[in-house]
Amino acid sequence: MNFGKKNKAEVTISILCFNRLNATKDCVNSILQSKTKYDYNIILTDNGSYDKANKDFLIETYKNNENIALLLHNGNMGFIDGHRKALEIATGKYFLLLNNDIIVYDGWLDDLVDKIKKDKNAKAVGVHPCKLDNNGVGGIVSKTDFDYVEGDCLMVETEFIKEFGLFSPKLYFIYYEDSDLCLRLKEHNYGVAYCDTNKIVHIPMVKAINTSKDKTRHVHDNQEYFKKRWGYYLKHKTFKNAKYIIKRKHAIGDTLYTLPIAKTLKELNPSCNILLETDCPQIAKIIPYIDSTIDTGSISYDGYNVLDCDFAHENNPMTPIYEAFWKSIGIKVNSITPDIPINNDVNAKLKDKYNFPYIIAHWGPSFGWDGRNVDKETIDCISKLIKNEGLKIIEVGTSKNSKYSDYVLLNQEWDVDIELVRNSAGFIGIDSSIMHIAQALGTKGSAIFGCVDPKTRLTENSSIIEYTADAVCKFCWNKSEPPKTFIQCRRGDNICIKNINPIQFAGIAVKHITGKKMSKLFINKNNIKLENLKVDWGCGFRKEKGYVGIDIQDYDNVDIVCDVMDVDKQKLPKGSCIEIRSLHFIEHHTYKNVIKILKEWKELLANEGVVRIFFPDMSMLSRKTNDARMLDFSLGQWQNQYDVHKSWWTQDLMVKFLEEVGFKNVKAIPYTGPLHTVTNMVNRKEICCTSGVEGEK
Repeated sequence: MNFGKKNKAEVTISILCFNRLNATKDCVNSILQSKTKYDYNIILTDNGSYDKANKDFLIETYKNNENIALLLHNGNMGFIDGHRKALEIATGKYFLLLNNDIIVYDGWLDDLVDKIKKDKNAKAVGVHPCKLDNNGVGGIVSKTDFDYVEGDCLMVETEFIKEFGLFSPKLYFIYYEDSDLCLRLKEHNYGVAYCDTNKIVHIPMVKAINTSKDKTRHVHDNQEYFKKRWGYYLKHKTFKNAKYIIKRKHAIGDTLYTLPIAKTLKELNPSCNILLETDCPQIAKIIPYIDSTIDTGSISYDGYNVLDCDFAHENNPMTPIYEAFWKSIGIKVNSITPDIPINNDVNAKLKDKYNFPYIIAHWGPSFGWDGRNVDKETIDCISKLIKNEGLKIIEVGTSKNSKYSDYVLLNQEWDVDIELVRNSAGFIGIDSSIMHIAQALGTKGSAIFGCVDPKTRLTENSSIIEYTADAVCKFCWNKSEPPKTFIQCRRGDNICIKNINPIQFAGIAVKHITGKKMSKLFINKNNIKLENLKVDWGCGFRKEKGYVGIDIQDYDNVDIVCDVMDVDKQKLPKGSCIEIRSLHFIEHHTYKNVIKILKEWKELLANEGVVRIFFPDMSMLSRKTNDARMLDFSLGQWQNQYDVHKSWWTQDLMVKFLEEVGFKNVKAIPYTGPLHTVTNMVNRKEICCTSGVEGEK
């Protein structure tokens, strides 16, 4: 809701109320009646009061007040999320959290604002200074020696705290949020100030939680997190020589994003000691600002400040991974890109052995992630296209490799992989640890994304560009309910990966890495003489004997790899074919493109040339079965991005298309090739549905 004329006030005051209407009235009235030199507005939040009179009174009394905006929640969001929601709409330069059991007097706001303005380093100012014991329990103390200021009356800079983070997402509902915030500020070398004023009176009477059982649960859960997060500070009451454990158990690429956190901590406190607890220590071992790595669960956390990144991204799948990490633990990183130092010895050896630059390829496999694994045929096709541009490929990874790579270096040490990427011309492959290394080093590249949204894996202005196949269900990992650890395709067909178009991907990668457009696709694998050809066009993995196999996919029996929509006439000359045979190919194209294909074939045929086209005949199929399930095959089997039927045919329709293009003596012909059948599930009969049509040039 709008604040009316007070939209640009100096201070936005956030007040939560949960029942106890009289306390809220007294608090708000004392604010409205007090004198102050600073303009303010109020966000008054009803936090799901079950007393209907509470909400009705707020609406009736304050809905037209230009100082006040109302937020009305259906349920109790607690102190943490209640104020967090208010911060989202706060417009004042300063944001003030105020309990509704507080009464204020003339000049109260002046004291707070003057204090935060005077103390330039202070990012939080409060009126009740508190000290922590070794278990993280706080109590009000004198102004001279305190750890934090209480959240009952706490002022912060609005824009700063929106970016820095008001309360940790690891804390729930209420308790420890104010002490955690103040320690996070101190950790970043910001000040926390005490405002000595007698114009604010706290009358504790409002309870945000109904039962002692609720209170005990929240106190226990939040205290356990707080003690682990601030273990070193609670023991030593200083950040000097602080000891940190950063936790990220799985995923090498994800572990890479914990390194900027370590770097930031070292910049904030050069004397600190940082351990990385992970099952993937490979990268961290070569980073100077990680003091050591430890296995998961190998040591006690006692005396360490523990930064737990486990499940940070899994619990917030729509948030970029690096942002999920630092927001979860409250460390505002200075740069999301880790500095990976050069290993001069490894670098020199690689340069002596390989004639750089190469394209670095990494295809996985990505275990447990169906929506990242690319099939072997697609990998080979992409690699062949890259090679066709005169580029060389070094493939790294584990077990999956392409027969077209110049070198396959599997299971290398990570310092070797890093230097390979550093020296390369670019990267191609899947969303993986190697991709993240390329991104960190600023190496240009193109990566395939299926189940994972690239917006959550690529940094702003990344050197890597994404390629995503067209599938309704893509990015399902991010869309699924958290927490998520791995993805196995719920459809069972991995269509987001099978729909990858290798020509498109290779073209995007080549343009991004080299700055040049990829050449038209035409690969004559066996150096076949291009004249008097009998062509089996779209032969796939099953080529007719005595024919030259042409296909967009590079199967073993394919002789020429090319795209029928982009044939270079200089490479496949006009009039070079005496026969073009097409079996179950034409239905994989739209009617508009079929016209273009037929015109292309007509130019490629010699004067006496013949085209013979075989296709699933829908009229034949519909006559032979009335079971709708039997028609499902007409959409294709969706085994890859090309195996989708985009048009339906009958003999009469195919004759019409051939005659329209200009073919002569067009007629139906019998089909005697391998059966393309569909099984009737009711009577178990095989129904042949293939028809043939031929035409002469």
